[in-house]
Amino acid sequence: MSDKRNNPSEEFDVFALIHSYEQFFGKSHTYWHKRYKNYIGTNRVHALVELDRTPLLNQKELAERLCITPGAVTAMTDDLEKKGLIEKAYSPTDKRTIELRITSEGQDLLAETLATAKVYVEEICNVLSQEEKRALFAINQKLCMHLDQFIKSK
Repeated sequence: MSDKRNNPSEEFDVFALIHSYEQFFGKSHTYWHKRYKNYIGTNRVHALVELDRTPLLNQKELAERLCITPGAVTAMTDDLEKKGLIEKAYSPTDKRTIELRITSEGQDLLAETLATAKVYVEEICNVLSQEEKRALFAINQKLCMHLDQFIKSK
C-alpha cells in the first residue's frame, strides 16, 4: 500500500491536509511561545488588530470578525480588559451594547507583537520562495472563502 501523504498523484486526503495544518499550527505555537514571552494568544492578538483598525466595535461585531462565538469573545474581552489592553463601555446610543476600544497599553503590546511576528514569520518561512509564500497565502484564502460560503449556505 502506498503512502498517500507523500504521493500527490493519489486520491486527495482532506484529513491528511487538516492534520498537516494542525501539526503546523501546533509546532508554530510551540516555537512562538519559546521565542516570545509576552504572547497573549492568537485570537487576542487578532482582537487587538481589529480594535486598532476599527475603534468602538461591539462584541458581536468582534466575534463575527474573529469567527468565534459571542461567549468566547466575552471571556476573551474580559481577560483583555483585566490586563489593561482594552476598555469596555456601554454605547451612548444603545445601552444594551458594549463597545470595545484598544488602550495605549494594548497598542504598545500589539506593536511589539507585530514586530516580533515579522521576525518569526521570516524565520519559519525562509524555506519558501516568495512565489511559494504567495501561493500558500492565496490557497488558504481561497479555501477560507469557499468554507465561508459553504457554512453560510447550510
